[in-house]
Amino acid sequence: MNARYLIAMGITGIGLGCVMVAVRADQATTRKAEQANDAKSVVPPLTELEKKLAEVLEERVVSATRSLEATRAAYDAQTVTLDQMTDAMRALTDAKLAVAKTPQQRVEILQQNVEMHRQLEKQTYVLYQTGTRGGEAARHARAKTALLTAEIQLLRERLKDES
Repeated sequence: MNARYLIAMGITGIGLGCVMVAVRADQATTRKAEQANDAKSVVPPLTELEKKLAEVLEERVVSATRSLEATRAAYDAQTVTLDQMTDAMRALTDAKLAVAKTPQQRVEILQQNVEMHRQLEKQTYVLYQTGTRGGEAARHARAKTALLTAEIQLLRERLKDES
């Protein structure tokens, strides 16, 4: 072998090495782009039915909020029962849970539910202690049971987060 051939092989080898590196880098870039496209396609676009469902779920939250506001006013005026009040609270909580997207959102919604029930229980307790209408023992016991049920639901949701 003469020196020219070795030098030519060396240069060619270096050239091929550069070409191979460039090709491999280009392939890696292409693979990354394909993976990014695959990741995007994992979350398919919403269908018309899914969009409609999302709209109806959001509309239910608005409706349940209005219902609770009206029921609260009627309860304060003593024209609806405690059971109607707790049903309106439950309906709002269920509507919000249906649109929650994360476990943390679910916990926050259930915390709000516990707080609503806690306020209602305190209200009936004060009336119970003073012997005032609306504070009958049975009504207070139902308010306390509703509060405990809300607390249990919250604790169970938190347990899900821990596991």
